[in-house]
Amino acid sequence: MDSTYTLSVLKSISCAYLIVLTLAFASASQVLAGNLIVNNGSGSGSYPASTKVTIWANPQEDANTLNTTRAPLDANLPMRIFNRWVGDTAQIANVESPQTTVTMPASDINITAQYKDAPRWLDVVTYFPDPHIGVIFMFHGMGGCAACFFDQTETRSFIQDATARGYAIVALNSYDRQNKAWNLEMQPTNNPDLQRVAALRQALIGQGSISSADPTYLVGISSGGFFASLFTQSVQDYLKFPIEAMALYIASGNWNSILSASTPTIFVAGVNDTLTLYNNVQNSYAQLLSIDIPTQLISSTPSQLYPERFWRIEGLSALDSQTIYNAIDNAGFLDGKDYLLSNPTTSGWEASLPAMYESYKDQVSNQLKVAFAEHSFMGHLNKPVFDFFANPVTVINVEPSISEFAPTSGPPGTQITITGSNFFDVQSVAIGGVTTQFAVVSLSEIWAYVPANPLSGPITVTNPITSATSTTNFLVGSPTITSFTPSTGGNGTSVTITGDNLTNVEAVAFNGVTAGFNSFGPKTLSATVPSGATTGPITITTSQGTVVSETDMILFPPPVITSISPSQGTIGSLITITGSHFTPATSVRFSGIEANFTVVSDTQITTTVPVGTPTYSRITVIAPSGYTSSPTYFRIK
Repeated sequence: MDSTYTLSVLKSISCAYLIVLTLAFASASQVLAGNLIVNNGSGSGSYPASTKVTIWANPQEDANTLNTTRAPLDANLPMRIFNRWVGDTAQIANVESPQTTVTMPASDINITAQYKDAPRWLDVVTYFPDPHIGVIFMFHGMGGCAACFFDQTETRSFIQDATARGYAIVALNSYDRQNKAWNLEMQPTNNPDLQRVAALRQALIGQGSISSADPTYLVGISSGGFFASLFTQSVQDYLKFPIEAMALYIASGNWNSILSASTPTIFVAGVNDTLTLYNNVQNSYAQLLSIDIPTQLISSTPSQLYPERFWRIEGLSALDSQTIYNAIDNAGFLDGKDYLLSNPTTSGWEASLPAMYESYKDQVSNQLKVAFAEHSFMGHLNKPVFDFFANPVTVINVEPSISEFAPTSGPPGTQITITGSNFFDVQSVAIGGVTTQFAVVSLSEIWAYVPANPLSGPITVTNPITSATSTTNFLVGSPTITSFTPSTGGNGTSVTITGDNLTNVEAVAFNGVTAGFNSFGPKTLSATVPSGATTGPITITTSQGTVVSETDMILFPPPVITSISPSQGTIGSLITITGSHFTPATSVRFSGIEANFTVVSDTQITTTVPVGTPTYSRITVIAPSGYTSSPTYFRIK
């Protein structure tokens, strides 16, 4: 074959191959699909035919991507939720699901998420007693929520008290759920929260839950109190939202609103509040006094942190409360009269909380704030608030104080003269927490009488504003012992003694031997069995007398090992331990490894060598009164 012919054949083959490649590329280009357009949702793009593409509907119809809530800004509009997909839906797996798939055809398709109306007020918590005497709208503080009122100890106490009195409760979230804060714009036309509250009331009237004639009250806490104060008369008229009275807790209110206020307002504030300064609350209260608007100021003052304080927290027992109290006290956060030494928001008390109560830290913190009169809702001041709602009259703020009382001790029936100031409209007098009969002689003197079943403790005088508590205790009668635990032990054993009038304790003794002790109030103290004490009664001496326990505390001397036999053996070997004071033995160990044992007598124990015993080990006998180890080693053969 000549060269010319060979070249011609190669050219023919190359051209044919080029034609085949061109056809192949043309065929591949025809596989590409068009665009998928998803309106009001995600998943748009270009995809090959037969591709299964996941699509999602937007959580709300509003196209503004900066919107942080599904609720429309206009309070009169309903919620809008996903309904179905519309458009080129033939390839959609489920047109009624907000998240589904599309199998792409070899063409463009265009689909749209469609929305429908839904009930508006799903973030509202309500309770309607039947019948009810009025409706209380509650506004949470910064970072709070409507449901939080029912989870927190102090606000739950308020709600329980309110509903028991016949009030309906309505609590809703602020519109801003990113910061969980109320809008504080004064003009209702520019404030969606003011509009939402009014629209919610109309919705409740429309569904028959409340009546337009029901008296309406507001309770605002912290920043919620600032928001509540925005309901001036002009705002009420504009929104058609009449208010009978309002309570501002730990809040002074919006000052410009206070200047033009016309709604009866009661302030509840802590004297040590470092967030809403107490002085600011006093200024708002004084302003309402100056313009003759019915008002009161209820002041929360520091109170003692008694052992059962935390029992009011859901999930904690009285014993849990005492454990937490003891931990805080032992860590040095209380003074000698059980008052907090410093502000719990900065004192670092959290480090003393036992680990098992870590989940209760926030609720314990709130109780400490209440005790210190810091920035926290105070459930113990419910009564004056409800009294004000029922009869909104002005009471000039006067807080009682106690300077002294005499005598300082005595039996039931003893007349006590209490001296102090501002004994105005006194409602009760209590001695050691027990209410008693009294007579107000003057604004600086009260006669009170020791009740029939008294308890030692401070004297408390209460008026509609707050309570005054004496700095010293009144003592009633001699001490008593009702029980002690444990009932057996030895040198160094800690014993808890319960009884009554265990205050001003001067001495504790075990069968005549003086012991160290710690007092935990009029009913409890702990003492440590001293060296040299023997079986016998416990004696407590106070400034009011001496009491001796009716039963003896059994005290054992520590065990003593004089010998072991045999001194060597194998795992499982039977060993005889000889010594003394073995009767109360609770454990036998070989170099710390527990062993089975039998107390044969006060001078003999038999035991078996446990698995894991090292080659050389000391044998230890443990009893409530102490422990002892063998003078020689036991050896594994």
